[in-house]
Amino acid sequence: MGSYSRSKQNHSFNFLETLEIRNCDSLCVLSLDLFPKLVRLELEDCRNFESLSVSSEPYSERQQYLITSLIKLQVWECLKFESFSLLVEGGSSLNLNAPNLKDLGFYHLENLKSLPEDMHILLPSLRHLWLYDCPQLESFPIGGLPSNLVHLSIEMCPKLVGESFLEERLLPTNLECLYLHGYQNLKTINYKGLLHLQSLRRVTIDNCLSFSFKCLPEESLPRSISELQIGTTVQCFCSVARGK
Repeated sequence: MGSYSRSKQNHSFNFLETLEIRNCDSLCVLSLDLFPKLVRLELEDCRNFESLSVSSEPYSERQQYLITSLIKLQVWECLKFESFSLLVEGGSSLNLNAPNLKDLGFYHLENLKSLPEDMHILLPSLRHLWLYDCPQLESFPIGGLPSNLVHLSIEMCPKLVGESFLEERLLPTNLECLYLHGYQNLKTINYKGLLHLQSLRRVTIDNCLSFSFKCLPEESLPRSISELQIGTTVQCFCSVARGK
């Protein structure tokens, strides 16, 4: 399995909904054209995989490729994977427009440099985002995260989370759970980046040795918070006692 494209295949897998590819070092590019009904895609330990792709057929002026069936996408340990953009035959690229994508996970991707461009527009249904051990991932996309996101997990992405974290209005208002793990230098969280999160219920900050409860006092948290965990210590809040 090298590079899948229409030029090399005379048919597509029209009824395939789930595709899992593991330990396939010969896979470099995977064409979404072959899987028009794909619902779930998982790629794991494909060390030469670089990009998803589409054919050279013309697309809209917005330079987007629409796939309405995709609900879950996860990429694990694909060392050459750098970007969420789709490679087009001929060398250009497109943005992936997946309006029904709900779960997106990137794990152990040492060369991933950016999150999907305009993901707040192109991935409007996204509810769960996992970012794990992506050391080159530098920033959140311009425009922010999708408004329907309820769970955000950021683990061992040192360029995303440094000594301080959280710009104002960075996180979407519907966020319910925030999980941070593995930031030894994290000392402060900008509480102003939390106050507008009136759906936030749980915040977990784990294996961040410089961070403690005094770095995030109760009065800096939105009233919706019911559980704050820092390290192995859990503090629960009673909504009645907090004046709700």
